[in-house]
Amino acid sequence: MLNSALAAAAVGAYVAAAPAMQAYMKSAMPFLGLAAPQRRRVAAAVVGDAALQPITGATTLSDTVLALWRGATHRD
Repeated sequence: MLNSALAAAAVGAYVAAAPAMQAYMKSAMPFLGLAAPQRRRVAAAVVGDAALQPITGATTLSDTVLALWRGATHRD
């Protein structure tokens, strides 16, 4: 959900900034080109939705973090 929300937010002017961001961070993973303030707004909205279904245990937290890490397609 977070990846798709970030990708949707990146459509437009920020795409031009992506290569420079990737070079600055020395990352092999591509960037969407979102500036930090916009990325934080998108993440806060997604986390706000996730608060309706809180993580209740260590196993759930671990599974969630691993799913996010392994499913990442872009650095930002």
